[in-house]
Amino acid sequence: MISSFVIGFHTKRIHNLLQTLRFLAKDHKEVIEHSQLVAICQNNMDDLKDSKNLEEKQQFEEFESIRENFERSSLINANIKNMHLPYVTNIGVKNCENEKIIILESDRLLPKGYFKSVIEELKEGVCITCKNMKKLLAPATDQEIEKGSFNHKEEWRSESNEIGMRNMWSGNTAIHKNDYNKANKMDEYYVGYGWADSDMTCRMRGIGIQEIYRPEIELHLWHPSETYGDKSTKEQFVKNGIHFCKKWGLNYPDWFKQEISSIKQIF
Repeated sequence: MISSFVIGFHTKRIHNLLQTLRFLAKDHKEVIEHSQLVAICQNNMDDLKDSKNLEEKQQFEEFESIRENFERSSLINANIKNMHLPYVTNIGVKNCENEKIIILESDRLLPKGYFKSVIEELKEGVCITCKNMKKLLAPATDQEIEKGSFNHKEEWRSESNEIGMRNMWSGNTAIHKNDYNKANKMDEYYVGYGWADSDMTCRMRGIGIQEIYRPEIELHLWHPSETYGDKSTKEQFVKNGIHFCKKWGLNYPDWFKQEISSIKQIF
């Protein structure tokens, strides 16, 4: 095998996952047929497998069918209540059988040839992603995506890891497993949305990992903003941000001070 793909997801975003997997099978066949898939479900895929809802059962069956395109695959049910990206990612990387790893969120599409080129370029001491993205503003069918007929806005990653911006670890990162472990993995303090990607970018820079931002355009699929859990998304975001800034000795940006103030008013 040439690489391992780590993809975390929630069953409530199964549409995103299936679309991502379909495009991997269609546009990156020569890569995934020699690669491993480690899929980590935040809750439990048995929710779909055992569902009395026909559509949900069919979604599970489609997942099972598509993952056969990989040389090897595994499904891990994390059974956790709240979005916990570092925990899910750490589990995924631990189960990777290859040194070359693609950590991919379940709502990302990359153009033909991208992963083949990235895997060839990837070496120890380097991590790789795309500079620019298009974020879809509504759901789009596979055919609409293929034709480029979808509404979107431009997004980009900050090469300086500017607070509040997407960065090297925001949804699509190629890394060597050894380098991931050298950085002591992702910080599992971060629960809910935000800041874990900025933290991991800082960690990698701290051990001298070189960052490569490629010119290809990454698609960020539309989905509802919910993170699915029993914690307040807003409160957890602020809590994560305070931890991040204190940990790395950074001042709160003005926009984040306003976020903190809004939380105090609510609680």
